[in-house]
Amino acid sequence: MAVHKAAQLRPQASNDYAEEPTTLSLPAEPATETVRTEEMQPLAAPATLDADPSVAKLGVPVPPSEGDRRHSAPEWAAATELARYAEEGKMNDVRVILHHAGMTVAITEIPLIVDSCRAVGLNDAADTFLHFVGLRPVEEVLRIVRYLLSLKRYTDADAVAQTAVPAA
Repeated sequence: MAVHKAAQLRPQASNDYAEEPTTLSLPAEPATETVRTEEMQPLAAPATLDADPSVAKLGVPVPPSEGDRRHSAPEWAAATELARYAEEGKMNDVRVILHHAGMTVAITEIPLIVDSCRAVGLNDAADTFLHFVGLRPVEEVLRIVRYLLSLKRYTDADAVAQTAVPAA
């Protein structure tokens, strides 16, 4: 019988609590598994939504190879609305939309919104959006900055961090 290595390495503080070394006994022969030998029936092909003509007409769902979003320019639908408001001089409406988005969108949506604003020529709106993102609670800002850095979006991460912790 072999003495368990952990028992050999365990320091003993005093002889009052000395233990017998733990031993490990192994079975003489390895256990064998019972293998099922019945023939297995092949699985039926999963039903697809393409079979339903009403779904096919809508063009949803997007095939998995293309992702789960429809790609249109810009990807954030509100960017075209922002551009229209900016052209009409409704800057307060632009600010309200950017503030709401900056404070509420999911972390993974932030790069999409920045890119969408820039795609329609709203660079200042993208910067303003990042400013509002930086006004979130500190723990959330740290997660956002970490996420942006993981995407190598250093300028965006810096803009968010600058709002959260202004330079002295």
